[in-house]
Amino acid sequence: MAHFAEIDENNIVKRVLVVDDKDILNSENIESEELGINYLKKTFGGTWLKTSYNTLHNTHASGDNSKAFRGNFSRIGYVYDDTRDIFREAQPYNSWIFDEDECKWKPPAGYPGGSGYYWDEPSVSWIKYVWKP
Repeated sequence: MAHFAEIDENNIVKRVLVVDDKDILNSENIESEELGINYLKKTFGGTWLKTSYNTLHNTHASGDNSKAFRGNFSRIGYVYDDTRDIFREAQPYNSWIFDEDECKWKPPAGYPGGSGYYWDEPSVSWIKYVWKP
């Protein structure tokens, strides 16, 4: 089985589906992205790309990062970045910077530690949440 993401004209992920082995294995019994894409196009139309359930922040669950595929497992609302050939979240704030190695957005200031902080874009800093009854 393999997972495939459907993207729209703006490269935003619309849905992610699983394709059975019988629809993606070639004559040598090797998984083929092309066969999976052809199957999904014929069945549903649209634009499809393979995504890896076992990849997060450019790290493979097995520990063998040579198997990491397209940066992250795709989710609805993710962006397919065709320049980098990865799936990533949309940029959460204008000040956040994309970490190429980890395939994720990071704030320009490190998290202060502990809990109860939120990102405040106008001040470009973490603010401690203070509960007031």
